[in-house]
Amino acid sequence: MISKKNSREILIYVDSCLCSSLVNIESKFSENLFIRLNYDIIIGSIYRSPSSEDGNDDELCKLINYISDEYPHFLLVGDFNFSDIEWGNWTAVHNNPSSLKFLNTLLDNFLLQYVDSPTRGRGSDVPRILDLVISNKEIVTNIEHLAPLGKSDHSLLVVTTNLYEQKEVSASRPNYNKGQYDELRKFLDVDWDSLLSLHKNDVETMWNIVKEKILEGVNKFVPKSLPFSSWKKAKWKRPINVNTRENIKQKSKLWKRYIQSRDSKILLSYKKNS
Repeated sequence: MISKKNSREILIYVDSCLCSSLVNIESKFSENLFIRLNYDIIIGSIYRSPSSEDGNDDELCKLINYISDEYPHFLLVGDFNFSDIEWGNWTAVHNNPSSLKFLNTLLDNFLLQYVDSPTRGRGSDVPRILDLVISNKEIVTNIEHLAPLGKSDHSLLVVTTNLYEQKEVSASRPNYNKGQYDELRKFLDVDWDSLLSLHKNDVETMWNIVKEKILEGVNKFVPKSLPFSSWKKAKWKRPINVNTRENIKQKSKLWKRYIQSRDSKILLSYKKNS
């Protein structure tokens, strides 16, 4: 999580099955957070205020240029608040200098922007595409627009990618709490002098004989167990009851209908459902 004075906070959650690390990128752009996922892709979350000044917008473009030069695979997501950009033809309706420079930065770096339908709607305002998904590779296969989270007026975007997920291998481990130690002691009660007599002058060989015998006994008399994460039920990851899930689906349907129609009655129904 990143927190700065007089700014919003940015938070990225990562599933425990994925390898991730924080990436510190020196930038004067006010609000950003980057992580490295599975050692090979950079994920960045960006927030640009609608009142962002020209200097801050310039720093955003410098940041994108830097990422494009330094990292072969990356995905940028967030609320960029360029309300005058028409993404159908990549133009700035009012020729705003900051919007034009942002568009040119994406074009100069051959970047892709995947969001093609409005992500924010409020009252009678014309719905706009403010939240963007940007990458330098064709890795996004689908974007689903869901109803806003809580009282927000921005769509919740579910982004599906074709990235390879390198999940941790659930290796079994000895469960020493349930070992049969009486049997193990009997197994190791052997004539060690006879076993080691031929190798009295070779400490390394004698140690290997002792080690292999102990490991053989452990494998026989100490049971194996898997980590908790390997056998927990999938539903534990999503502890939401059926009624709540149905309400979320209904809320998403109403939001999509409102974005398409801008009907105040549908907006009222959506708010009641929230």
